[in-house]
Amino acid sequence: MRGAVILQQGYCIRLRWKDTSRAFTNIMKTPYRKYIHNSVLPILLLLLLACTLAACGYMRNVFIRGMVTDISGQALPGVVVRVTGTEFGALTNALGRYSLGAAPGHLQLEFMKTGYTPVRTAITVDTIGIVEAAPVALWPLPMGEGVYLFQNYRYYQTTYPRPNRYKVEEQGGVAVGTPVCPELRIHWEDPEYESDRNPPVLIGHKMPAYDARMNKMRRVNAALIHEASRSRTSTENAGNIQYHEEIWIADQPVPLRSRILDEAERLLVELRPIQALEPGVYAIHWGALEGYDSIEPRIFLFEIEAPPEDVEGEDAGEGENDEGEETPS
Repeated sequence: MRGAVILQQGYCIRLRWKDTSRAFTNIMKTPYRKYIHNSVLPILLLLLLACTLAACGYMRNVFIRGMVTDISGQALPGVVVRVTGTEFGALTNALGRYSLGAAPGHLQLEFMKTGYTPVRTAITVDTIGIVEAAPVALWPLPMGEGVYLFQNYRYYQTTYPRPNRYKVEEQGGVAVGTPVCPELRIHWEDPEYESDRNPPVLIGHKMPAYDARMNKMRRVNAALIHEASRSRTSTENAGNIQYHEEIWIADQPVPLRSRILDEAERLLVELRPIQALEPGVYAIHWGALEGYDSIEPRIFLFEIEAPPEDVEGEDAGEGENDEGEETPS
């Protein structure tokens, strides 16, 4: 064994036995060598041993404890918790609790679990012992990219067609729209009593975090503009157009607020209307309804259903759409 290594606050000090023995030999040549040999020397050796053991264990004399849940408050087991840049790590138990060793200082904790957004939090540890970290909540991820209604801690997917250019009968001009009707139907809630549901919470997964727009849609008669017909003059086309298709086009703009939900990876963006929504069909888009499809070529449709007029109709149709499928309520 050539020497001893002492670790303290990230520094490495190597003590060579040759230098140490030479120092003790010089001490023993003093007139007080008998006193040193009998009394002081054992104490010095014990102090050296204690300092070595303490320094070697210094890097793990802090334990960080905490809890991880999902956003509904349910404990999340199996979450990987790591101190960034180190090999210190742990897994949360069945109660969502974790405990891991670390060194004092300014640390960053990483929380990762498949199917959830990763989270990074900063923590400053300046004491030795057990440190209780703030609770962490992870957002669940939907199955694929797109825009979803988030209600009762569940995701409901919107309908996402790609719009086309149409010749519109009533205005005699060109508009961008789609004949596809939304499959997601949301029961209208009175915002005076259900402000947490109207306006609804819409979340984009892997969607642009900027320039999102929202429009209330209206139904019009239109004719699809084919590429071949674009080369003809408007006079030639005017007598041949048949407005036999009903489509949805943008009508009233709805103010929309965007907010990143996970700063670590920016996977989720909240897209929430600023005002309560009235019954009707709505679309979220990134310029596609205005003819700009460079950011996102699709539109994302959903419908706010009007409240039933009678109790019998409400009881008969509650929780089901026209196809008998369950819808948010």
